[in-house]
Amino acid sequence: MYLYVSPAGTKSWRLDYAFGGKRFTHTLGKYPQLTLAAARSKRGEIKQMLQNGVNPAADKKIQKAIAHARIKDTFAAIGDDWYHSKADMRSKSGHAKLC
Repeated sequence: MYLYVSPAGTKSWRLDYAFGGKRFTHTLGKYPQLTLAAARSKRGEIKQMLQNGVNPAADKKIQKAIAHARIKDTFAAIGDDWYHSKADMRSKSGHAKLC
């Protein structure tokens, strides 16, 4: 685990690990929002995942996909609610009906 300083000057905690013969870098969080103690705790969680045979990078992708799907569903639900709330303002002809 180390503190990475980007060329722009932002700082973040990172952890390098190997899984399946490949090297991965996992960003734990930005410094100083994430303290050293919290970064060490996250490092412990990642090490536990590796011991259980789970690739943290793949798990992170899955979690992002789940979050993205939830946002998409929420947006669709909001759009449908808005569309139906404006139904009385639209003409009664067939071109305004939902498919």
